[in-house]
Amino acid sequence: MITALNNYLPRFSQQGFNGFTNEWLKYDILHHQPVKITQLDQILDGLAMGIDERGQLKVNIDGQEQCLTSAEVSVS
Repeated sequence: MITALNNYLPRFSQQGFNGFTNEWLKYDILHHQPVKITQLDQILDGLAMGIDERGQLKVNIDGQEQCLTSAEVSVS
């Protein structure tokens, strides 16, 4: 694990999380999947759309893309 981290840390230092976006998409099993978001006292249905440059989950809810910092997300 330490070897793997040592391989990725220089790229992260130079590019931030944005440098991993394409690699993330290869393994993102939620991409274009319907999801249920529970945030505080509301439950919303949406479509997972990947992540942004800060690693936030992008979700399309009623035609509007929102970036979620924290929420409970489950596959619908």
